[in-house]
Amino acid sequence: MFSKIKKNKTLTALIKVAWLIFFTSLVFLVDVKLIRYKLIGVELSLLLLFLLWFIKEYRKISEIIKEAVVLPFIALAVFYTFAYLFSPAGAAAYPEWQRMLFGVVAYILAYRLFFFCGADFLIGYITAIGGLVSLYGLLQVSGGIWILQVPKLGRIFATFGNPNFFASFLIGLIPVAAAFFIKKKRIWKFIALLFMVFALYYTKTRGAWMGITGAAILWYFAYGRKKIPSYAVVIIAGLIILFGFIKRDELNRDTQRLLIWKDSLKMAADNPVSGVGIGNYHNEFPAYASKELLKIIPQGKFIVNYAHNEFIDIFAETGITGFGIYIWLLATFFILNLKYGSGGYIKQGAFLGATAIIIHSFVSVNMRFTISSLWAFFLMGLSVGDIAGKYREKKEKINRYHKSYKVIAVILFALLLFFWARAVLTPLFSHKKLLGETDFFDTEREYSKRELKKLIESKPQNALIYYKLGWIQAKDREFQPAIKNFKKAIKLDDSLTGAFNNLGNIYFTLGKRNDAAKYYIEALKRNPAMPDAHFNLGYIYYYQGRLKEATREFNKVLKLDPENYKAKMMLDKMVQ
Repeated sequence: MFSKIKKNKTLTALIKVAWLIFFTSLVFLVDVKLIRYKLIGVELSLLLLFLLWFIKEYRKISEIIKEAVVLPFIALAVFYTFAYLFSPAGAAAYPEWQRMLFGVVAYILAYRLFFFCGADFLIGYITAIGGLVSLYGLLQVSGGIWILQVPKLGRIFATFGNPNFFASFLIGLIPVAAAFFIKKKRIWKFIALLFMVFALYYTKTRGAWMGITGAAILWYFAYGRKKIPSYAVVIIAGLIILFGFIKRDELNRDTQRLLIWKDSLKMAADNPVSGVGIGNYHNEFPAYASKELLKIIPQGKFIVNYAHNEFIDIFAETGITGFGIYIWLLATFFILNLKYGSGGYIKQGAFLGATAIIIHSFVSVNMRFTISSLWAFFLMGLSVGDIAGKYREKKEKINRYHKSYKVIAVILFALLLFFWARAVLTPLFSHKKLLGETDFFDTEREYSKRELKKLIESKPQNALIYYKLGWIQAKDREFQPAIKNFKKAIKLDDSLTGAFNNLGNIYFTLGKRNDAAKYYIEALKRNPAMPDAHFNLGYIYYYQGRLKEATREFNKVLKLDPENYKAKMMLDKMVQ
């Protein structure tokens, strides 16, 4: 009996620590493009929590996935898994598949595991650090005070890499923190809440205010009419109208969203059943971009990665099937909350926060990024969780067979998470490899220019000597002589595909991208199995805004060299 109690206490402590790591990563780690420290920390902590949840509830998994609360989320994960496995552009589909998978994991963990180990303590922790990161964001308004100097920004984003993502975090947390303050009033909670509200203001994110206002209206008509007097509602509505009037210029600033939505719906209408494929929006959209939109956003200067509306994005990429599952998921979330939404400050605060993020996603790309997406899924799971913090578990006697089965299951599950964690860390490994790569201009040379020129005098028809001389001249940034020698090498022997590729590199460096593309294509005509030429051609297509062609070339690189970290990073870059 004593060992069982000790075991339960150990598991509870581990789960609590894992949640603290999750929240700390979510709030304090910096979100840098391509490397994504915040994303890596959050995903690894979720995988740890997933393993702990499996240890705790592995016997009940088959029952849990059949529950109405979980079923649409499992269906979404299964659908995206099949969409990824059968995608012709697996590298582009992978981030979107991973986003949805982690979202479902966050939902299940919040629903089944959050209330297992001191929910009040964890809510207090996220409120406190949410206040601190908001204070850091507020310092960005002025650039800091005294010895606390930070980057000065027009629109603050703290550690979140983008004002929209920071705003999504805040509108998800503010309702939970407000409910936490109302439950047990403490001055530090009020201060933290004030920091969050002011930080939200300085993100200057219109959609976030629309989200939190819409969520508050829904909450009022669902639960709040008996709790909040009508005069308070009139005062709040008046303040919102006044705010809108003062900020009318910002609220009416030019936007291309309506044109993007119209063209995205046209693309969805042409692919109604299966969509264009998950993660493939940015590749297919240029073919549907209207002349009106191209006047505002010229191809090659700006990239339209997303529809700026999560619902249109899902419809365009997954068709009626994926869109139907997503609507089923949201319907389940709202019906459960509106029907059983009287239980506890955490439940109602999380419902309000998740609703605000969902409304925000009607006019923003926030949910397209994993951090905002899994934060919303986490809040959805929290809103339907066991608010009493007690699960009715059957007490079963565990015999040796069960113990052996449990050990095997945990080992297999841990191995699955290990390989998943390795995939999560891939962007970090790729970035380190890129930093450690020797620059072309620093590479060692086999011969000197003087030696090669003497060789040319004795062997003027040897194409390889001209090629090597051109290579050294390119290293020394003597581009015109290098061009001359590469072209001479090609004239003598046009099977020297490296000369074509190097000519492309020189012309790209000189800003002549069309000429560069021509030489890369010539190199590939002679040798289609050249990863460097495919990558270089894809790089040019990327800068020309021809994302579909760029993706095709980067995928060819990965077929020839599956571990090519530069191609992986470029595919990630196209959707960040």
